[in-house]
Amino acid sequence: QYLVDDTFSKITLYENKAKSATAKQNGDGTYEVTFTVEAKKVFSDSLGNQTNAKLNDWLEVGILSESDINGEKIEIPILIEKVFITDSLTTFTYNIDQKPIKAGIDPMNKFVDRIVDDNLIKNWDINEIYGLHNLPNLPVGEFAIKSGALMAASDFFEIIVEGKGGHAALPHFSNDTTLASSAIVLALQQIVSRRVSALQSVVLSVTGLSTDTMAHNVTPDTVRITGTTRFLDEQERQKMPSSIQKTAESTAVAYGCSAKVRYEFGVSVTDNYVENTEFAVAAAKEVVGAQNIKTDIEPIMAGEDFSEMLSQCPGAFIFLGNGPSASWHNPSYDFNNEALPFGCSWFANLAEQRLPLD
Repeated sequence: QYLVDDTFSKITLYENKAKSATAKQNGDGTYEVTFTVEAKKVFSDSLGNQTNAKLNDWLEVGILSESDINGEKIEIPILIEKVFITDSLTTFTYNIDQKPIKAGIDPMNKFVDRIVDDNLIKNWDINEIYGLHNLPNLPVGEFAIKSGALMAASDFFEIIVEGKGGHAALPHFSNDTTLASSAIVLALQQIVSRRVSALQSVVLSVTGLSTDTMAHNVTPDTVRITGTTRFLDEQERQKMPSSIQKTAESTAVAYGCSAKVRYEFGVSVTDNYVENTEFAVAAAKEVVGAQNIKTDIEPIMAGEDFSEMLSQCPGAFIFLGNGPSASWHNPSYDFNNEALPFGCSWFANLAEQRLPLD
């Protein structure tokens, strides 16, 4: 991490993708970042072969971060355009033309935060609110919904494991962070299986593990672990940060390393109101008929920022059939355009029923 100036905070550069960096804030709220990259490491694959980089192909080399006035961490990525270069060290200047958004939260949450924080629901006298999301493998022309908990609360965590790197041929002279991190990943899975009741719905998934070196003959000093946790019960949610911290720290110590945990609370449970669920079903019946509406669906452990709106106003969230498809966030996922008329018709019927002209 490199200090920028007294008013701005830090730049975190990923692994061996950049050597140093500075940044300054422009008058329009954007940022200008200048950094030096080591060409051989940025523009080669894990075997040392030059990559087939193309113009307009972007590489994320780090994160520009600061804390806002409320003390919340906000981040934006630092990107460079991949171009073939011959120098071993090359300096880039990149103008970041967007303002930071909250770390770990996608841009849609910025929109939702603005709706909630600016009291738009109250100021515009909104009495009910509804949302729709496609659902892979639910047939096109069908809807699925339930009252109560439909989708899970969703949080994020990051663990930095630090040890003593060294030569891979001399592991007894180092404190192996890769081994310690592997043990932490396994130990984290036991939180749900051994510390949470089998009657509770809790998910803990480790989704990323990266080291500060990809060399074949070097054991790294630092490893970064990232992941997510999902809950339907708020009490179980509140216990999780401590469980992750204790598990990571104690496991790291057992391997001669240390661990630092950052836990971030995300969105709450998407909890449909009973009466508004009935209104959503009534609109769906007009579109596809009662026989094509599933009202006994089990909760899905994915998170949804629409839950933040439901905390401010009665409403309901419904699923729209997308047909046979890979799951959300899978590279093979394919949105089915044939589902669009059903979703649009549902919104139109819902508006006509809840806002009649007479």
